[in-house]
Amino acid sequence: MLQQTPYGANAYRAVGIETGVAAADPLGLVVMLYDGAIQAIARAEGHLAHGEIERRGSFTSKAIDIIQLGLAASLDTKVGGALAESLAALYDYMGRRLFTANLTGDPAIYEEVRTLLADLRTSWVTLRLTKGQASALEAAAHAVEPSKRDSEKIQAYGRSLHA
Repeated sequence: MLQQTPYGANAYRAVGIETGVAAADPLGLVVMLYDGAIQAIARAEGHLAHGEIERRGSFTSKAIDIIQLGLAASLDTKVGGALAESLAALYDYMGRRLFTANLTGDPAIYEEVRTLLADLRTSWVTLRLTKGQASALEAAAHAVEPSKRDSEKIQAYGRSLHA
C-alpha cells in the first residue's frame, strides 16, 4: 500500500505545475504568475499571523520575485505602450510595498497588494477568455466557410437545377 508523504504531494504538485506551464498559452502563463504571487502573499500572511518571521520573509521574497522577475520582466513597452508602462510602475509599487510589509509586519499592506494582484488577475482571465472566444469563432468560421472551389461547385449545381 502507498503511503502519502509531503514529499510525494510536493512532487505531484511540481509535475502538475510543469505540465500546466508547458500547455499554457502566453495569457495563461501570465495568469499562472498572478496565481503564484497571490499564493505566496497568502502564505506570507499566514506566517505573519503565526509569528514565523523567517518563513514570512521567504514567501514575501517569493512574491516579490514573481512580480519583478516574472510579471514586470515580461512587459514589452514597445508593444504595450502606456499600458505596459503603467503596469511596470504598478509592479514596482507592489514590490516596494511588499518589502515594507515584510519589514514592518503590517498585514494591511499584504492585503493591499494581494487585492491589487487579484483585480489584475481577473482582467487577464477576462482577456484570455475573450481572446479564446474570438479565436474559436474565427476557427469555426474557417471550418464552415466554403473555399472558392466549393463555392463554384455550389453555384454550378444551383445553375444546373434551374436549367
